[in-house]
Amino acid sequence: MEHQQQMIQQLLEAQTQAQAQALANQQAQQENQLKAQQDMQAALLQCMSSNGDQGRSQLRDTERRVEGLSMTAYHGHLNESIGLYIHRVKTFFAAKNLKYETDETVEARCLAMVVANLQGQAAAWYQELASQGHGFTTLAEFEHGLREEFEPSDLQERLRDRLFALQQKGCKDLVEYIEKFRRVCTDVQEMSELDKVTFFIRG
Repeated sequence: MEHQQQMIQQLLEAQTQAQAQALANQQAQQENQLKAQQDMQAALLQCMSSNGDQGRSQLRDTERRVEGLSMTAYHGHLNESIGLYIHRVKTFFAAKNLKYETDETVEARCLAMVVANLQGQAAAWYQELASQGHGFTTLAEFEHGLREEFEPSDLQERLRDRLFALQQKGCKDLVEYIEKFRRVCTDVQEMSELDKVTFFIRG
């Protein structure tokens, strides 16, 4: 049993290191993109300074299109993780250098981008709210409303049931099993490491 736990811990650590390296590579790429964007912005400012406000407005529009990033969509499906969705949204804004926490104008624009990328029943839900004059003004309000509408009250029980039902034989290999296990654990609250190991071994 102890040997199995050690092997599992080693596999989890290896997976974590691989994910950390991938994240570091992605961050480095985003930083390079941001630097290239800033260099281009400086060059454009120098060329367009004589054009006044119109030139600066065009620069801002160009800046929004520089990086090849796209906003994550949310559909309101039961199997969609709201926690993961919010994390991706915040990562997107960080990569775009949109500091919505300290600028109401930027936050309003960010909220509009999020709403524009709602799909299916999530889009219908927000459209109904907006038509009744109950739309949100901050991303924090939006996240709270999203969780109230689409996150089941028994979410934690459902997640534990998914961990219990997850079987390695249903995955193509151990790596896929670990990936699925970690994905569910991301949203699980108040579960000890010992319980996680127990669930993992049981699968």
